[in-house]
Amino acid sequence: MNKTNINEKELTTLLKESGLEKPTEEFSKRLSYMVTQRYKQNPAMEYKAEKWLGRFILSVLIFFNLLFLYYLNPFSIQPEFFISVSAFVLGFWGLIGLVRKSQVSIS
Repeated sequence: MNKTNINEKELTTLLKESGLEKPTEEFSKRLSYMVTQRYKQNPAMEYKAEKWLGRFILSVLIFFNLLFLYYLNPFSIQPEFFISVSAFVLGFWGLIGLVRKSQVSIS
């Protein structure tokens, strides 16, 4: 069997010639077990540098944003707006952290 593309008719005739009309019960169980195990496995392997590289890039971006914010000196223009927006962002960030922790504890 050097062919890589075999159609269904050739495969059924080959199986009939070798005497395999129906697979054994053990073969069927093993095949169904292997298929279910394959679906349970995560197909995408996680790259080890993804987490720390992403966190490093985000921390550099946040640092530059804070540096730019310091340079603009937003307290001199409208301190109420800056305080309310920063409180909203920090609260939203805390809420996301709580939801993530609850998802980890559930699973």
